[in-house]
Amino acid sequence: MFGGAHSDRTGERKWHAAIAFLFIIAGLGLASGVDDPTVKMLFLCIAGFGFFAVLPVFWTFPTAFLSGAGAAAGIAAVNSIGNLGGYFGPQAFGLLRDHTGSDVVGLVFLAGCAVVGMVIVLLLGYNPAISRNLSAQTAAPVGR
Repeated sequence: MFGGAHSDRTGERKWHAAIAFLFIIAGLGLASGVDDPTVKMLFLCIAGFGFFAVLPVFWTFPTAFLSGAGAAAGIAAVNSIGNLGGYFGPQAFGLLRDHTGSDVVGLVFLAGCAVVGMVIVLLLGYNPAISRNLSAQTAAPVGR
């Protein structure tokens, strides 16, 4: 919530998303290295904080690259890929845990997925002018 609001105030998106991804990576990475369930849960909460912090910023990206019908298709594509990740992530984690008998490889795999997401966000060019134009169009009253 605070990251999304700060991102809106400043207009900066990439680093807000990257820092949230760092929380995910750190939380999952640290959780993979401990055996104590209480400490592991603490680190997973840190990863969860990052996950919920990246979402509001992340959803601004399709409209910063695309406009009109392309933006709708981009949002649909992101949503579809996210839903597939919501299925395949736990499946991969479970398979890795079954094969290794430990959470370590599964947590490292999920942290690796977050690294890929962070790299993609940092490599993509973000054009805040498109977002501003889109929000100005939706805020403008529609006349007859």
